[in-house]
Amino acid sequence: MTRAAGRLPVTVLAGTDEADLASAVLAVQWDLPDAVVVRHELDEEAGTVRRIVSDATGVLDDSTTPMEHACHACALREDLVPTLLGLAEQGRAGVALVVLPDAAELLPVGSALGSDVVDARVPELLDLRGVAAVVDPRDLVARVTIDAWDPDVGPRSALAVLQAEYADVLVLAGPTDPTGHGDPADLTFLRHLARQDATMVEGASALDAATLLGVRHDADRVHRHHDPRRRRPTGAADEHGIATAVFESWRPLHPRRLMDEMEPMVLSSLRTRGAFWLPTRPEAALVWDECCGQLRLGSCGQWQDHRRTCLVVTAHAEDLDQFGRHFERALMTDAELAGAQRWVGRPDGFEEWVGDAA
Repeated sequence: MTRAAGRLPVTVLAGTDEADLASAVLAVQWDLPDAVVVRHELDEEAGTVRRIVSDATGVLDDSTTPMEHACHACALREDLVPTLLGLAEQGRAGVALVVLPDAAELLPVGSALGSDVVDARVPELLDLRGVAAVVDPRDLVARVTIDAWDPDVGPRSALAVLQAEYADVLVLAGPTDPTGHGDPADLTFLRHLARQDATMVEGASALDAATLLGVRHDADRVHRHHDPRRRRPTGAADEHGIATAVFESWRPLHPRRLMDEMEPMVLSSLRTRGAFWLPTRPEAALVWDECCGQLRLGSCGQWQDHRRTCLVVTAHAEDLDQFGRHFERALMTDAELAGAQRWVGRPDGFEEWVGDAA
């Protein structure tokens, strides 16, 4: 079928369970007989990217090319974007359904398909609609704690969290009866992760084209939401023993005491996101990103307005006070701040994560 003049609508589906993702894809395909499905398989051992493009008539393209980037997200988007642009220029597809590999993050793909960051023609030719993540909420709280110590399982649990936070549409895999999702704390935790405006669909087989195409993914707005300097709670209700709190101060964190307090802060959190600053590098906005017991520190540039330390913590409700005590101990005191200028540029022990203070 030839598409009417205009941009090619694109929807994206991701998940960490192959069977659940396949069920969601099949449900959408029944609604979209004129859809072209674009899949990718990344083979890190062979160093290749396989692209499979198909429609209702069968496979249109099955190509394997060398993976030119060690970064999976880079390798994926550098093949995906030109593939979709080519489909848009041909005008044969009514909609493109992108099915991501089970190891793919949504944020890089959403940014590439929702802006001109990769190719200036994207806004002209592609119309990014709903970005969906298929997530099984059962045992989710346990998976981000117990599985954190399992190198074979922990990364997959962390990926499920990242996908849930980014998606416009969350597809709840497993039983469609809400009581079948297990411990209500798991579903509450998922709501604390998801954006406030995200749509939740009960069951992979219940996903339909109208839900995906009824959304227009706003990559810029979602990017601002995920900016560590602007991170705020999603607005989900605190219930079933799961709660979110904001710990913030205009003060920086003391480098040495922060080193001492990092581990207990991580252990008393299920998910913590935000930004902080150190007196040794006052202009740098530093990233705090903790999930599955793993803490990622980095830099997201300079402060855009006033610098502050602000961490958004989702945890078992009874652990939030403990987190707060460690946070308070890590903050600089008035006496220490009186000589703050002397700290600037000095080694602080964080060079491994965020570079030299100078």
